[in-house]
Amino acid sequence: ISNEKLGSRARALLEGMKRAGKVPNNHPFVSFHTSSGPYTEEKWLREVGVDPNREDNRELRTLYGALQEFRSKWENEIPDLEAIEAIFPAAENLRAKLTAAGAADPQVVTTAWSSLGACARLMCRALKNPEDEGFAFCHSVLLFCARHAEPKPEPTDEENFKSPGWSSSPRNEAAEGLPWLTLISPSEDILGAIRTLVRDPVPSVRYLVTSHLFRVHGNAPEFF
Repeated sequence: ISNEKLGSRARALLEGMKRAGKVPNNHPFVSFHTSSGPYTEEKWLREVGVDPNREDNRELRTLYGALQEFRSKWENEIPDLEAIEAIFPAAENLRAKLTAAGAADPQVVTTAWSSLGACARLMCRALKNPEDEGFAFCHSVLLFCARHAEPKPEPTDEENFKSPGWSSSPRNEAAEGLPWLTLISPSEDILGAIRTLVRDPVPSVRYLVTSHLFRVHGNAPEFF
C-alpha cells in the first residue's frame, strides 16, 4: 500500500473517531517523575503519626531547637566558657520541661533528651570543677540518658554494624559524654553507668563508649 493510501485511511479513521467522540488521548504508556527535598524532622514526625505542631510537641521542639546552634558550632571543638554560660539557661529550661509532667508524643520527648544529652556531652568537655552547677547539670542529664530506652536493639544490629555509624539518641550521647566527666570526678555512679554501657545490647553504644574509655585511665586506672 502506498504512503498516500495509508495517509488517506489514517485521515478517514481519525475523522470517524472524531465524529464518534472516541479519539484516544495521546499520552505515553509510561512516564517518570522525580522530585527531591530535605528530609526534615517535621516530615519524619508526620510519617510516624505525630503532629509536630500540637502544643506540647511544639513547645518541646522550640526548646530543643534553641540548642541547635550551640551543637552545630561546637561539635568538633571544646566550647568556651562564654558559650556554655550563654546556652545554659536554654538547656535548663528544656530539662525542666522534660522532668515535668507533659503530654508530648514519645518521639518528640526522645528527640528532646537526645538534644539535651548532646548539649551536655559538649558542655562537659570544657568543665574543670565538680562544684560547678554545669557539672551537676551534665552529670544529671548524662546519667539519665545512660538509662534511657533509646536506641532500642534490633535483631540485625550485630551483623550490620560493620563500620562506625550511629544517630543521636540518649544512650549514644551518654556513651560519649560520661568518659569526659571522669576527667573531673570519677564517681562510682559515673563509672557504674560506663560499665553498663560497655555491655550495651546496641553496638553503636558499645563502640562510642569504648572509643572514649582512654579518658577514664587518668583518674580511674584500676577501673580502666
